[in-house]
Amino acid sequence: RKAQVNLDDILLAEEQYPHFANDKNPPQPFLDVTLKPGDALEIPAFWFHHVENGLSSSKEENDHEPSVSLNSFVLSDPMMIAQQIFQKASQPIVRYTSCTKEQVPGVLRGLGVRLIQSLGLVDKNDGDDDDEAAAVAFIQRNLVEARYTPLMVVSEEEQQNDDASADRVPVTEEQQQAIETCIKNIRSDFQDLVMEEGEIGKEQVVDRNGIVLLVALHLLELWAVQMVGAPSVHDAWKKALE
Repeated sequence: RKAQVNLDDILLAEEQYPHFANDKNPPQPFLDVTLKPGDALEIPAFWFHHVENGLSSSKEENDHEPSVSLNSFVLSDPMMIAQQIFQKASQPIVRYTSCTKEQVPGVLRGLGVRLIQSLGLVDKNDGDDDDEAAAVAFIQRNLVEARYTPLMVVSEEEQQNDDASADRVPVTEEQQQAIETCIKNIRSDFQDLVMEEGEIGKEQVVDRNGIVLLVALHLLELWAVQMVGAPSVHDAWKKALE
């Protein structure tokens, strides 16, 4: 995955992404290479990466000349497992019951909380004994604040509409059953993503927990896109987490 943070302007990045700014000791690049004409670089699935053209650690090579690159995506085992998760978890509510517009925030919240709880992604050291509150805080930080809030420009009218938003409609018993069925159906696939190094085919998964986190966050986005459309993902999750 390409980094969303602008690594060429650290001051701007720290202003737009507070959590990035709070990390006083960010890790150094695992690999830093300069490609020459004819070179190829394989980037494993889900690895964050940052690419610059015409820039090099050597001043003699910092020529900014045009270049052409070609990307070829290979379906690795972790990617195929992720695809299975997205397919199994797609449209989880409409498969078994219905969902009105007013019920979307409650359903999204239910799906997100159960997913985070089932994967054990909640930080147990935050002193919060409320599992649901901890899961909500996790989604707020890792999805809403880290991914969408820096991209949003909220108008005064939108802010007033947010302030006047109605209470979240509780999920029905049928919707709760659909949520539990969805999470149950994908739990084993997530377990496959966290297998020991070298157990998934011939590949070695370096950061298994990182891959699980990325797939989980993509799934939270997918659910919102399917329910409200891509332009409304940020607003839908904000309402779901209120």
